[in-house]
Amino acid sequence: MKNQDCPDAPYITEAEQNGMPSQDEVFCPFCEKRCDMIYIDKDGYAFACDRCVRHVDAVWWDQMNKEEDEEEV
Repeated sequence: MKNQDCPDAPYITEAEQNGMPSQDEVFCPFCEKRCDMIYIDKDGYAFACDRCVRHVDAVWWDQMNKEEDEEEV
C-alpha cells in the first residue's frame, strides 16, 4: 500500500510512466565489441572487457609458465 503523504521521487514516477531508460551502449577500446564490463588493473588502466578477457585457474597458469621457462633453458 502506497503512503499518500510521502510522494515518490520524480525519477520513480517517470520510470513508472515511461519505463526504465535504456543505457547507452559501451564498446571495448581493445576488441571494439559491445560490452557490459571493462576491466582495469591496479593502476587504473583498462586492459580488457568481459568479451575479450578470459580467466584461468591460478595453478594451471603457474604450471604453464614454469613449463615455458624450463623449455627456454
